[in-house]
Amino acid sequence: MLKSLHYAFADLYYYKKSTLITTIMFSIFLLTLNVIRNLIDLNKFWISQLAEYGSEEKMLQSYQNWNSIYSTFYIGSIILFAAVISIVFYFGINERKSLVQKCRLLGFSKMYILKQVLVEVLIITLVATLIVSSFLLIFQNVYESVLIHVHSLAEAESPLITGSLIVTENIPASTIGADYQTAGLFSFDLQRFSLIDIFAKFNRNIAVLIGITLFTAALFTICVVRKSKVTFRK
Repeated sequence: MLKSLHYAFADLYYYKKSTLITTIMFSIFLLTLNVIRNLIDLNKFWISQLAEYGSEEKMLQSYQNWNSIYSTFYIGSIILFAAVISIVFYFGINERKSLVQKCRLLGFSKMYILKQVLVEVLIITLVATLIVSSFLLIFQNVYESVLIHVHSLAEAESPLITGSLIVTENIPASTIGADYQTAGLFSFDLQRFSLIDIFAKFNRNIAVLIGITLFTAALFTICVVRKSKVTFRK
């Protein structure tokens, strides 16, 4: 196992350009998927708050439509990731054709070569996951602000921007001061986006991307290995 890891790190260093590109692409898409999932959760929070304060059904439906939009972006990002990672692996595996041929000449089995490639890919995905996790932990406040700002920009493009005003009007209050105070509390609670909320869907996003990455890597590796014709004498 240690020898396998040693070979994997050696290959990753030798092909450092493709290693760097794959790591960056995986990190970007992992962060993107997490942003979209958090926006969906944030929008669901808005919906629950608006429903609690007795907002109109039309407004609630408008906010639910945003979840459909976010979900479309989420699925689209996964499809785009699959396409991009396929292109990266296509050129990466073709670059290693000579290495695969040498491994076959040295007597390594097809299964061993496939296992080595998957180990290398798994290392890359784990490093990218560590990078994104560290980013979210270190820049948590910035990340929260960006989420709320993005959601606010989305609202600004539609009548949803009136949501906060309608909520304020529908809250029973004996005085204007109490009315503004309640609206302020509502706004404050909305922005309490904890690490638990941020990482709630993180593991699922990791699993999806790692699954796609390993499957794509295995597919291209099998194609290249099958094309390598090596005859062994008994």
